[in-house]
Amino acid sequence: MASNSNLNVPKNKRSDFSQPLGKLIAGKRKDTIQEVETFFKNLVKKKPNINFYLVGDIVTIDFLSNPFLKKFIKLCIIDEKTKRKYIHVDDGDYFEEVIEFRSPAGSIPRGSWALLRKITHSEKRTLLRIIEGEEDLLVLPLVLEMPLEKNVENYAFYGQPPITDSVHSIPEGIVMVKVNKTIQNAVKNFINMMKTELLFFKTRVKRYIKGRGCNTSSGIVDELNHIIIEMLDKAIARTKASNRKTVKARDL
Repeated sequence: MASNSNLNVPKNKRSDFSQPLGKLIAGKRKDTIQEVETFFKNLVKKKPNINFYLVGDIVTIDFLSNPFLKKFIKLCIIDEKTKRKYIHVDDGDYFEEVIEFRSPAGSIPRGSWALLRKITHSEKRTLLRIIEGEEDLLVLPLVLEMPLEKNVENYAFYGQPPITDSVHSIPEGIVMVKVNKTIQNAVKNFINMMKTELLFFKTRVKRYIKGRGCNTSSGIVDELNHIIIEMLDKAIARTKASNRKTVKARDL
């Protein structure tokens, strides 16, 4: 389900994207990691072929620090920041490949699909370091690009910050996502929410900018489209509030 353009989270849908994608293991770091360890010590007796895909610095640090959980790690995606502050992730030469990537905050870059497909189909233990932007939303293309194999169980993990400003508050913890067809279909719904039809001709925008001596960056078209959509949505809201059917220039 790769996209030819960067995908952005719609502002009116941000609360939907803050909901846990899988099972939320609530609690402090020490308690949650212990619960994960206990779960997989029981599971591995019946399902020995398990892979972990980690998104986030704290969850990566905690799993790498746990000798039992560490051996299942296939991929870690980090940006070396937590709460906007630098955090050092000591991988101890565990990874066979280290890749640097740019992922603008609040979006899924179009290049992430092919990259994650390559990584998830590789046998190498990989560290994907985000050198610009954030890693959070990469869990979505990661889940979609993950292969579904008969005798292998793949799990994605990411940290859940406490959310208090949504309809239902969410405690902090770890989200555990068992990747299967049902989860992948749910993720496709999120991706579809991020896709918006362009309301203008992209080539004309680029030609206009070029005609004034500048180049067009890869993200400007998507950002301009979102600005237009946001302006129109506000104008429509003003129109309805005035009990009118026709959107007028003054509504902008």
